[in-house]
Amino acid sequence: MIRHIHFNRWKPGTTPEQIDKVFEMLGDFPSRFPEIKAMGLYRDAGFAKDKPPTASGLRNSDFAIVLDFEDKAALDLYLSREYHQNVVKTYISPIREESARIQFYVD
Repeated sequence: MIRHIHFNRWKPGTTPEQIDKVFEMLGDFPSRFPEIKAMGLYRDAGFAKDKPPTASGLRNSDFAIVLDFEDKAALDLYLSREYHQNVVKTYISPIREESARIQFYVD
């Protein structure tokens, strides 16, 4: 099993409505893409919201999506899907300041 985690930090001035739309557009991905075995969408809890970045510049992300796939072929299929790419281009990229991701094997 492969776990894919993607983090985003939203641009300053991003509205709650824009963020809600991202969650709405991603919400049906497990039913839309059968290669997704499990999915979680998360908002930062805000514990570090009023704190400055750490000495090394570390700040919390605002959003995370956690996706599980059977194998790399399933992950690659998901990433290549036109609908997925359009949702990212239309709803996420315009408000994304920064992102990071990781993939790893899980039992």
